[in-house]
Amino acid sequence: MRHKLHSLDVSHSLKSPEILWAITQICCIVIEQSRHAAADSFLRAEIESRKITLDLDDSNSFGIYWCLAENLRLQSKITDACHLCKTIYEKTLVPSISMSAFTRANALFYYGVCLRVQGDMATAENLLRECIHYAGKFLQPDETLLLHAFRELSTLLKTQHKYTESEKMLREVAQAYDARFGFNHNDTLGALYSLAITLRLQNKYQEAEDLLQTVLASAIKILGPDSANTVRCEVELALVGAMIHADDTFLRETCTRAAKVLGKNHEISICAIHTLTFFWFRHNRCVEAASILEQTLAGREDDGNEDNFLEYLDHHNLLGLIYQDLGKHLDAIQLFQKCLDRFDQSFIIRNSRLIEMSGRLTYSRAQVEKETGGGSSIGEQWGSDLQMAASVWHT
Repeated sequence: MRHKLHSLDVSHSLKSPEILWAITQICCIVIEQSRHAAADSFLRAEIESRKITLDLDDSNSFGIYWCLAENLRLQSKITDACHLCKTIYEKTLVPSISMSAFTRANALFYYGVCLRVQGDMATAENLLRECIHYAGKFLQPDETLLLHAFRELSTLLKTQHKYTESEKMLREVAQAYDARFGFNHNDTLGALYSLAITLRLQNKYQEAEDLLQTVLASAIKILGPDSANTVRCEVELALVGAMIHADDTFLRETCTRAAKVLGKNHEISICAIHTLTFFWFRHNRCVEAASILEQTLAGREDDGNEDNFLEYLDHHNLLGLIYQDLGKHLDAIQLFQKCLDRFDQSFIIRNSRLIEMSGRLTYSRAQVEKETGGGSSIGEQWGSDLQMAASVWHT
């Protein structure tokens, strides 16, 4: 990548707008190709060698730091990405620092995205809505930043079970992406993929399947059959097909293919197993579901770190739910408590998955008390929360 800058290096200063713009454009291309390690190394080397500082007055140097933050997020290095986005966002709140309106809108967007991925849904929703409101004052409705903000907000709404609003927003966003970039574009296909998931969550299986078949055909064409995003779409299509036909044959084949193409420890391969486990759980095959998920998660205790903890929590929430369905409440308690002990209370109350896990822990503790006729201390501590926990568990 660096050789592409040599012609500029001869005639421009180390931090000229042309140089910084070229760095940003090169990195955007490399990130789109999912060459995240290469992009990270290149960005950090350029920042160090050219002594590029985070200057909110300079959109070009500012853009380089946004590239770095986005690349960190796409590598699931959420802690680092969120720290950088928070630093930038806090600078936008200092009255004495001047910046463009576009810079402020970007700060709202990227910090909101990072908080959504971290699970702080309330704050993330506020930031994304503020971004849309603020950017809407000076950007055209089809500008990329606005479309991305709507897509991220719709994803957030989906995780909050606000499916109707999420579906409506995703249909509009997908249509806007298609109009601007064409159907065979990553952003268009990404929005349609998210729409298909929202449809599946509303039990609109046939529409979801039709949409996913179209998206998968385009993904194979523009990304190749073995790209991570293509395999991800294939897994979702297999799940929808299994739900329609009550047959997990294609889903099991897809899990095998994901492990072969991406490696058994790749996040999409693990999510494929999670998907198969979920299907078995929905069809009362809990013993099989618990066994395969236990095997998959065995030896992966380090995955509970801050960078990919959302997937970690999803997998353990599902396994704990299966234990509860099997009446193995002591196993569920041990599993939930071990997960919760990794995080402090201030973080737990801001994360929807951890709140859900806390509710399920409460439910299992109350069930153990009920089954064993335990002392009143457990009832006093947890009994008042039983109704809330049962409600969370049944959802």
